[in-house]
Amino acid sequence: MRRENFRLQFDPSEIPNLAKRYDGQNDTEVLHAGQRIAQGDYSRENLGTIFQWKTKGRGASDRALWQWSSEKSKASRRADK
Repeated sequence: MRRENFRLQFDPSEIPNLAKRYDGQNDTEVLHAGQRIAQGDYSRENLGTIFQWKTKGRGASDRALWQWSSEKSKASRRADK
């Protein structure tokens, strides 16, 4: 297995200010969706929850979400095998 070296893309002194911007209060639904995906449930609902959380709704039309979730679902199933 190839080992990647992790390297921050920003100055570590920025971490406290970045952390202040994130409250994590609305993560319950997305964490549950992630757990269901990890258990093999690649439904459009679960993938859509992750997609909406990750993109914060930017540029996500219904059609784009459906295409994205369909492609991700297929790829995720292949990756599990």
